[in-house]
Amino acid sequence: MDSTLLFAALCLALVCAFEFINGFHDTANAVAPVIYSNSLSAKKAVLLAAFFNFLGVVIGGTGVAIGIMKLLPLDKIAGSGIAFGICAVLALLIAAIIWNFGTWYLGLPASSSHTLIGSILGVSLVMNYMDTSVVLPITKVISTFESLLFSPVLGFMLAFGAMHVLHLYVRNKDFFSHPGRFWNKYPKKWIKTTIITSSILVSFAHGSNDGQKWVGLAMLILIAFFPTMYDIPGIISGQEAIPYWVIIMISISLGLGTMVGWKRIVITIGEKIGKDKLTYAQATVASLMTAATIQMASYLHLPVSTTHIMSSGVAGTMAHEHGKWGLQGGTIKAILMAWVLTLPVSTVLAGSIFWLLQAIFV
Repeated sequence: MDSTLLFAALCLALVCAFEFINGFHDTANAVAPVIYSNSLSAKKAVLLAAFFNFLGVVIGGTGVAIGIMKLLPLDKIAGSGIAFGICAVLALLIAAIIWNFGTWYLGLPASSSHTLIGSILGVSLVMNYMDTSVVLPITKVISTFESLLFSPVLGFMLAFGAMHVLHLYVRNKDFFSHPGRFWNKYPKKWIKTTIITSSILVSFAHGSNDGQKWVGLAMLILIAFFPTMYDIPGIISGQEAIPYWVIIMISISLGLGTMVGWKRIVITIGEKIGKDKLTYAQATVASLMTAATIQMASYLHLPVSTTHIMSSGVAGTMAHEHGKWGLQGGTIKAILMAWVLTLPVSTVLAGSIFWLLQAIFV
């Protein structure tokens, strides 16, 4: 097999591995409420999430994917030779996988989006340092950072407000109770349906936004390895430039990843953000507000973090029900620490790996 094809296949395999990790890293955001509320068994909930994550990638559009591609100077990658492109994509892939897997292992709801974008930025900065003629896409970087920064705040505020509205208009006390051990272990049918529906919406939204990021990453690899096969302006401005097999490949990887690894972060979402357990109403509100925020971002072609929005949504419901003292300080600090560290760590890690690889092989 030609070495170019071999390395391209390796890099695409790493993208699939990253998307697989993203699947089980972020699955808990959709399945935590439905599992924790005993609305569905873990197996059924995860299978449902896997299907709608898959569907979200397939029919969710490519605006976010194209936005991710704009974060790297494509002309520089396409015009600097295959070795240079290989080093660039390997660096950001390796850095993103290391940080994403590490935070999952520690049970921290860190953001795969922050990780990927930080890694891309690290590679771009090193390119600019090595060649000052390389123009960084500052406007796109700023808009991306703004969406990552403000979307969790929006999720918190929407969830807080939605809980207030529910208390005004919903008088059913069962909806505001949390699953017990015996008498109210399983929700009533209408509550169960509501929570399952909200979980489906989060899964679809996650696929349509997070899944598209890896579609964009796969396209960066194809541009790096086969620059003459892709017209750069066409890729940036047109959906038809993205092969359908890339979308299917990413969809399958996300769907498979969704089926494993969910338990660690489910516990964090369900029990460790607030000092009280998640109620049925909180589970529904956090999921619906997460789905709404993500879909809004996808409509604007902006990447956001499903993890951070869901965590903020749960925190918003807890803050409404119990005030600021209803939040577990240790967990919130850990989440904020992961939030604060992810971008700079992944940026430095990817930039360092890229610098080392290109120094050795280019």
